[in-house]
Amino acid sequence: MSENNLKTIASMLLGAPVGEVVHVSSGGGNSRIYMVATGDKLYALKEYPSIENDKRDRLNTERLALDLMHWHGVHSVPTYIAAESPYALMSWVDGFVIKEPKDSDIDDAAVFLGTLHHISGKTHAEDVPLASEACLSGQSIVEQIEKRTSALMPYSKENPKLMDFLSKQLLPSFQKRLKNAKTFADFSTPLPHDKRTLIAADFGFHNIMRALDGRIYFIDFEYFGWDDPVKLMCDFLLHPATPLKTEMRKNFYNYMLSIYGSDIEARFAAYYPLFGLRWALILLNEFIPERLQARMNARGMSDAEQIKTEQLAKAEMMLIMSEKF
Repeated sequence: MSENNLKTIASMLLGAPVGEVVHVSSGGGNSRIYMVATGDKLYALKEYPSIENDKRDRLNTERLALDLMHWHGVHSVPTYIAAESPYALMSWVDGFVIKEPKDSDIDDAAVFLGTLHHISGKTHAEDVPLASEACLSGQSIVEQIEKRTSALMPYSKENPKLMDFLSKQLLPSFQKRLKNAKTFADFSTPLPHDKRTLIAADFGFHNIMRALDGRIYFIDFEYFGWDDPVKLMCDFLLHPATPLKTEMRKNFYNYMLSIYGSDIEARFAAYYPLFGLRWALILLNEFIPERLQARMNARGMSDAEQIKTEQLAKAEMMLIMSEKF
């Protein structure tokens, strides 16, 4: 969309004229983020993607999440201002995404998650939907792995390297990990609501910013909702955007036990390797044409084959690192 059209949208949402609208980054790889400048203030204009066969209401999910947290006094997240699908206007965080986290950043992330868990105890189940792709049992993780594998299979016929990876690496690993995971007694039993928590799905340092004044802000709540805290833990520890040092991983794990209780240990041990498979498949989304196009649009990239090669290498590494915690 042209800058003039974006300025019109931003002005409408703000209720005042704006000076400049500049594309600055992708949000989650699919959304687009624009910096909106007025005379004395900056705002973030977020454009949510329209992806075929993806009916998730990312805009309203994020609006609900931000409003809920602000209502409970959490101000380390952007402030929602206004929206007109597919655009939302929010406060601007003047800073940068944390690419090399420090030990203190793990502390801050844990404090935020502890606060979110506290809010969970004050929130009615029906007031917030399940998180995107919630995994409330081992069986639900398996179903997601099977669904993602099935979605990739048609494209593997024209991508021999993808077919080789799926048939010779991922699927054999799946059978082995599934056999081990099923030794967990409650593998097929949905987690009761009192064990669930509100999570910022896709939580990781790729969505944590350090403001210029040193404060930490948490962004991107498109997939927010109720889920198993073990999924949040696994996603944070496995997310390929920001690999963590061994000591940081251990510290984060111990923090989570203190927040969610030691009864999550057995469930975590059973599910962690399965979540690794799920992440390997997520990394291969770029082999699906509409997903590839959305990613290329968001990031301004044009070399499709290079993207596929890079993602396949990441998926292979994910299998190795997720064998066990």
